[in-house]
Amino acid sequence: MVGKWSLKQIFLRTLIVALVASALVGIYAFLFGQFGPYEVKILVTALSISYFSITSLACGTAFEKKNGAVLPALGLGISLLGFLTFMPG
Repeated sequence: MVGKWSLKQIFLRTLIVALVASALVGIYAFLFGQFGPYEVKILVTALSISYFSITSLACGTAFEKKNGAVLPALGLGISLLGFLTFMPG
């Protein structure tokens, strides 16, 4: 793709990839009957990326409209901080 990606496009693509990864891990665990700690970690990581991508997508869309960039920027920062706090756990 040529050109600059918007925040909305980046967060939307991240959301899609994370949801596909979650679905693949869930299908694998269902078909092969193994749902060990490794699959749980992958699934929780993918789901947390999905969650924080949704919150960032909402804030990114509002931020691009430039009608009030303070609150969307604050929301993006809080979403990033929440993601960084959640991932090591």
